[in-house]
Amino acid sequence: MRPSLAPRYVHDCAPELAAGATTRLVPQTAAAFTQPARAAAWRSLPSTYVVCADDPATPPDVRREQAKRAGTVVEMACGHHPFLTRPAELAAVLRQVG
Repeated sequence: MRPSLAPRYVHDCAPELAAGATTRLVPQTAAAFTQPARAAAWRSLPSTYVVCADDPATPPDVRREQAKRAGTVVEMACGHHPFLTRPAELAAVLRQVG
């Protein structure tokens, strides 16, 4: 596991999940952060934004600002990856808004 990533991205994961998640990480191009999107489905389709309130990688206030464009906003007390740490809770949220 890359130690510098664990505190930011998988701090609330079980150790075996954290180890597995970090071994699958690959570098991401900077273009993902600088290149404008050519299309945004949230403009024409119902959308939900899950704010991860305990996320040290993307501060919750940043997430809340990003979430303003979504039709529905849900906050979960979790870190960056709720699909790893709280899969049942996340699935329930998605079923409720879906």
